[in-house]
Amino acid sequence: MSLDIKKTYKLFIAGAFPRSESGRSYEIKDKKGNFIANPAQASRKDLRDAVLAAKNAHSSWASATAYNRGQILYRIAEIMEGRSEQFVSEIMAMESVTSKQAQVQVRQAIDTWVWYAGWSDKISTIAGSTNPVAGPFFNFTVAEPLGVVGVVADEKSSLLGVVLGLAPVLAAGNCAVLLASQKRPLSAITLAECLATSDVPAGVVNILTGLSDELTPHLASHMEIDGLDLSGVDSKSVAALRISSVDNLKRVHSFSAEKSPERILSYMEYKTLWHPIPAGPHTSAKTSGNALTPFADVPRQSPKADWPPFCRSWISQAQSQAAASREDQRKGRSPQAKRSTTVTYCSGTQRLRSRSAAGSAARSAIACATRSRLKAGAAMSGVITSRLWSFPRDTPPN
Repeated sequence: MSLDIKKTYKLFIAGAFPRSESGRSYEIKDKKGNFIANPAQASRKDLRDAVLAAKNAHSSWASATAYNRGQILYRIAEIMEGRSEQFVSEIMAMESVTSKQAQVQVRQAIDTWVWYAGWSDKISTIAGSTNPVAGPFFNFTVAEPLGVVGVVADEKSSLLGVVLGLAPVLAAGNCAVLLASQKRPLSAITLAECLATSDVPAGVVNILTGLSDELTPHLASHMEIDGLDLSGVDSKSVAALRISSVDNLKRVHSFSAEKSPERILSYMEYKTLWHPIPAGPHTSAKTSGNALTPFADVPRQSPKADWPPFCRSWISQAQSQAAASREDQRKGRSPQAKRSTTVTYCSGTQRLRSRSAAGSAARSAIACATRSRLKAGAAMSGVITSRLWSFPRDTPPN
């Protein structure tokens, strides 16, 4: 005698399959009224836990290379292929369709997942740009993940609706909190089992089952959710959810049941980078991440050769005064001139720093040269850049 073991459909939060915090469940039946399953009925606390898990996982998923994300998504499609029969049986039970129709939907869902996996490392080619600017610097626009996106799955197709909402969000580098179809949630939980056995980090995808009218208002008003896909919400409820989502300026979209790169681009934000072009051998800057920091090594020679000609006589006077000061110090006389002067130009501000009383001729010459470099466009407003010139005490400038 064999025992028929019914499957328990639970939530998928932070890579685990917990029951609802409230302990509730609800029945789903087919069109004839026959019992199918008792999926968990998520509560507001379960939604908060899912958002927290997604927020914690976002940094690792967004920092992964686009190629790596694409490979992980492709691996999910492979696992879905191995569970095709299970998906077909669940679709037949929930949607009351024939085996052939269910197979078509499963095939479309897998093909859609592979399609978005291929876009992971190619979306930057249509999202980013190199912008022409008038100045000695590069200007780039780069697309980046938005953050945590809430997805309400389409009710029409139990599996394809979930894939259309979930795959583009992951391809963009975002994390997702998905509300499965209220009447047809089984395929979403089976897909969660595919995700759990793939290389997707825990918390990147969180899937909840339950009553849509109970969960969607909290999804729209949650302050840690950055975007919403309301493709599975009726048009009457969309307006109210948009109002609830304005507190933290969520990006709210609804899409048709078609795959498109616009689904990826809708949940990306754009960052503009300004990168200076070196003006000469004495322009010293190094990059640290996306910002520029001053170069630590001070040049041991003055860049007098590329200074304006009318400043060179002043530089010569400053050198003469520096030499006289060193001679006075060597003979024990009271120093009258400066020992060392450093000029630092940073973010459009010129500062003269002196280790002792600075000679007026040296300050005037260096300030003049600094203003000349500014007019030449060597330093840009809005870009953190630095030029450090130094006249060491022991080595006079050439």
